[in-house]
Amino acid sequence: MLNKKAEEKGATAYQITEARSGDTWHATAELYK
Repeated sequence: MLNKKAEEKGATAYQITEARSGDTWHATAELYK
Protein backbone atom coordinates (compact mmCIF):
# COMPACT_ATOMS: atom_id res chain seq x y z
CA MET A 1 0.00 0.00 0.00
CA LEU A 2 2.79 2.47 0.82
CA ASN A 3 4.51 1.71 -2.47
CA LYS A 4 1.36 2.58 -4.42
CA LYS A 5 0.87 5.86 -2.52
CA ALA A 6 4.52 6.81 -3.08
CA GLU A 7 4.20 6.14 -6.82
CA GLU A 8 1.03 8.26 -6.97
CA LYS A 9 2.99 11.17 -5.45
CA GLY A 10 5.75 10.74 -8.06
CA ALA A 11 8.34 9.35 -5.67
CA THR A 12 11.05 7.01 -6.92
CA ALA A 13 11.86 5.76 -3.39
CA TYR A 14 10.60 6.03 0.16
CA GLN A 15 11.89 5.37 3.66
CA ILE A 16 9.59 4.43 6.52
CA THR A 17 10.43 6.63 9.51
CA GLU A 18 7.67 5.51 11.90
CA ALA A 19 5.26 2.58 12.09
CA ARG A 20 2.67 1.64 14.71
CA SER A 21 0.04 -1.06 14.85
CA GLY A 22 -2.81 -2.05 17.10
CA ASP A 23 -6.49 -1.97 16.21
CA THR A 24 -5.42 0.11 13.17
CA TRP A 25 -2.03 0.80 11.64
CA HIS A 26 -0.14 4.03 11.02
CA ALA A 27 3.06 4.67 9.10
CA THR A 28 5.06 7.79 8.30
CA ALA A 29 7.48 7.81 5.38
CA GLU A 30 9.82 10.23 3.63
CA LEU A 31 9.37 10.32 -0.14
CA TYR A 32 12.31 10.79 -2.52
CA LYS A 33 11.91 12.04 -6.08
